[in-house]
Amino acid sequence: MSRNDQLNWLWMESTALFPSIYMGPVLRSTKHGRLFVRNRVKEAIRVASVGKGVTRPVFVYTRPTYIGQTTPLSEWERRCQQITTRLALCQTDCQLTPQMDLISTIGESVALGAAGVIFWGDTSYASSPSSCSNLNEYLMGSLGSYLLNVSTAAEVCSESLCKSRGRCLRKRPDQDVYLHLDSSSHSIISLSGQLKFVVEDRRSHDGGHHCHFSVTVTRLSFNTIIYPRSLAMNFLRNRLVVLGLVLLATLLLYLLLPAIRQGSMEPSLDAQKTSATSPPLVASVNVSIRTGQLPGDPPLFFREALPVDAAGRQMLPRLQIVMLHGQAFTSKTWEELGTMSILATHGYQTLAVDLPGYGKSPDSESLKTDQSRVDLLSRFMESLGIRYAVLVSPSMSGHYSIPFLMKNSAKLQAFIPIAPVGTRSYTPQQYQNVQTPTLIVFGALDTNLGAQSHKNLLQLPHASVLKLEGARHACYMDKPKEFHHGLINFLRNV
Repeated sequence: MSRNDQLNWLWMESTALFPSIYMGPVLRSTKHGRLFVRNRVKEAIRVASVGKGVTRPVFVYTRPTYIGQTTPLSEWERRCQQITTRLALCQTDCQLTPQMDLISTIGESVALGAAGVIFWGDTSYASSPSSCSNLNEYLMGSLGSYLLNVSTAAEVCSESLCKSRGRCLRKRPDQDVYLHLDSSSHSIISLSGQLKFVVEDRRSHDGGHHCHFSVTVTRLSFNTIIYPRSLAMNFLRNRLVVLGLVLLATLLLYLLLPAIRQGSMEPSLDAQKTSATSPPLVASVNVSIRTGQLPGDPPLFFREALPVDAAGRQMLPRLQIVMLHGQAFTSKTWEELGTMSILATHGYQTLAVDLPGYGKSPDSESLKTDQSRVDLLSRFMESLGIRYAVLVSPSMSGHYSIPFLMKNSAKLQAFIPIAPVGTRSYTPQQYQNVQTPTLIVFGALDTNLGAQSHKNLLQLPHASVLKLEGARHACYMDKPKEFHHGLINFLRNV
């Protein structure tokens, strides 16, 4: 505490605090585990309250498993005597059971006033199909249900005590009372892959909140939900659940992507040389981005930027560039990043597509093979009159671009992979057969997929490298200036 007090200047400049409550196996299902979390979060709340104005929000870092293990945190099982209300916001006398670590971590943090829970994991979660399956069952089962229960109870408490203008927290921090909904007043069901909260008795949510909880107002507004008149509350509308589960789901999706393995990273000599002292590239004239939808199975939504000269007049394209996107992005990413406008003002026609299941392109069950995905890209290019394209392909879109490169490289004037998946599926000879000029792009901090794809793609005979220092997996987002300079310099020589 004294050390934290000495760092008061740092906390005063912070907009949020992120204490870690990772639980080691030695603390499993013990009272010591609960006290460990309690004291960490209490200290974070104390530090977050220093200075002028309202309290800074506290987001706890945790894991869905114990440290160094893939064993899920023990499931929650209420053994508490309830007082005065079916909404168990005034429950006390909780007895420690062998199944209490979800309460000891998440429940404890929320009851003390934490603004949210952020889950982290590691590659051990994807070490085998069974570990992936087990974690998914835990996510959609005990963990998801408990998060939905606690976040809904927190929102109901906030609405009741302060009309959703703050968060509830214990009046007595060391008292074993929690924000839980009683199972007799609600149920949680799984519907179409989503958890949903259903109220059994709307009247049971009124009253009782004042027993053990007060309200705090934070510097950042509390993410609350106006309690609906309908009796169903969709899981995706619960902000606290989203904060925890979406980050966890995103992490799991990232870990489960093919071709994620640690690889050696060779030094790149040609990365960022020209951009080190150059100003950021920006569109010198206004560029119109038009949209369209290509019919077919599935229909494909796309954005297009036509090339213009310095006066803003349309011109014939130097090259036609097709831009794919990663798991967490869509074609709009390239518009918002300015990439499409920059390319247009340098004389390039740019078409960015929403891949099936992303953005405004519906999903399709027919895209389960490499050949079907190759055919989809061929259909897109042929329908829009693109005979030879420069294909830009980040991350997940490697499921489409790498098979296309191997089967239809003659249709590509150049290939720009950005840490794509799927590069492990081909032999050195197959790589040697590709004669397409290639710019391998990756972030220096992307030691998993970036390093692995870089190593494999270097087998292409006409490959050059753009290594973006200080950039992570979505390196073009971290270093847009360097990325755009490298992109333009490469295209000038195609």
